[in-house]
Amino acid sequence: MMFKILLRAGIVLSFITTSAAALADDISDARAAGITVLESIEQRKNLVVWDSKISEWFKEQMTKDAFLANMTIVQAQLGGAAGERKLIQQNRTDSNPPTGYNGPIFTLMFATTFPAAKTYEAIVMIREGGV
Repeated sequence: MMFKILLRAGIVLSFITTSAAALADDISDARAAGITVLESIEQRKNLVVWDSKISEWFKEQMTKDAFLANMTIVQAQLGGAAGERKLIQQNRTDSNPPTGYNGPIFTLMFATTFPAAKTYEAIVMIREGGV
């Protein structure tokens, strides 16, 4: 299965961590996929991200035009690609009651330095689809 974005925001409250040794590979895979997505967004590959990396669940919550507009605005404010991205928190949970989503959810928080700002990035990943 592929990891897809459930949510991306500047700052997101983290979910409670579910810990078990078997989850280590899942969270490592989610982290690698999340970094790849964030790098694609930095490179302004917004349409590619929407078409291939956004979960169907998220697409039911936001329109393509809104996603593209939000990414364009954020990219303009950050001033270019990240110079440094440091993982500061990673969590896994099995549901998010406020959104009604059920299934494994991986939340990654990074301290990131962009040309115009030092900020926090959060990306929430779920497994969806084949491979």
